[in-house]
Amino acid sequence: MCSEYQTKTSPKEIEAALGTPIMNEAKDFEWGTKMNFFKNGPVISRNRKGNLELILKSFPTSPMPNSRLSGLEGQSDGGDDNEINGRQIKRIYEAPRWKEGFKEHPLLIPMSEFTEFAYWGKDIGSALGFKIPNENVLFAAGIAIKPLTPKGPPFSAYSIITHTATQQMLDYHQRLIVLFEK
Repeated sequence: MCSEYQTKTSPKEIEAALGTPIMNEAKDFEWGTKMNFFKNGPVISRNRKGNLELILKSFPTSPMPNSRLSGLEGQSDGGDDNEINGRQIKRIYEAPRWKEGFKEHPLLIPMSEFTEFAYWGKDIGSALGFKIPNENVLFAAGIAIKPLTPKGPPFSAYSIITHTATQQMLDYHQRLIVLFEK
């Protein structure tokens, strides 16, 4: 559901998985916490000096970068070659609301597993946990954003990026978070 994940890991395990040191500015975070909306969670960002740092940002309920919630569906600016069956195709990273986050504020979201609700199939309605066997750290793609709910200053919050589900995930859900391979 891209709105719930586990943090059963630690800054040392994150450093080991990245293969590089990180500055831990998220010292107050309680590792092992289930992350969901309205909590402050750890994210990895590059500071102004270019160093990786682990910091806390708000995980808001909105906005979330996917076409369903971004106002991109059916949008048209009288375009030309980006049209399929009469519908204008927009890339979310080109939309004004998301553009700066993608361009200037990319993040890695450390987690140990994530949860998706089954929208259909034999497990419909169930919250299903997904993890990679023998891996304590997963990294999801994210961007810093200006939250709408709850309100906050620009780039004080984050959102996890999703894409169309893999064939395996389509048995349960239509989207999947973007995970990086180590």
